[in-house]
Amino acid sequence: MAVGAFFGAGVGAWAAIAIGRPILHLGLSLMAVGTLVLYLSLRSVDGSVGVGTLGPGLGVFGLGMGMIFVPLFSIIMGEIDDREVGSASGLLESLKQLCASLGVAVLGTLFFDRLALEDGGPRSAMAAGRHLVAAQETLIVVLVLVVAAWAIGWLLPRKARERI
Repeated sequence: MAVGAFFGAGVGAWAAIAIGRPILHLGLSLMAVGTLVLYLSLRSVDGSVGVGTLGPGLGVFGLGMGMIFVPLFSIIMGEIDDREVGSASGLLESLKQLCASLGVAVLGTLFFDRLALEDGGPRSAMAAGRHLVAAQETLIVVLVLVVAAWAIGWLLPRKARERI
């Protein structure tokens, strides 16, 4: 995922000014494709998960993630008045941190709820293949969230702010 995000960030940095908001939709589309690849990869394994299983989906997801994280602030701030940039960017950063924390907490809670560790512990869950089912169900929620973000992206300014 980190390798994909590295390359996606390079594309996103250029595209923020060059094409504006469409880079977010392209990045989110790639994240959706990566999520689907992960989901299908986990459905096709018999319990053994490794780099070969997770690598392609995580790479595509990371590429899309890098494409949106770099230009996101510039695009969101695209129509903010110069006198309001300081307070708006502080609020935006605070909201980003809050939402990232909530996202990890909610998806982690969902995964471990579906894993049902109380029924014999982690080894029992893995032996029964519940870790794959829990991951697949969590990926479906991730896909729904990515699609929601794609739809909400249309509400953002068309062009990035050239200077913050």
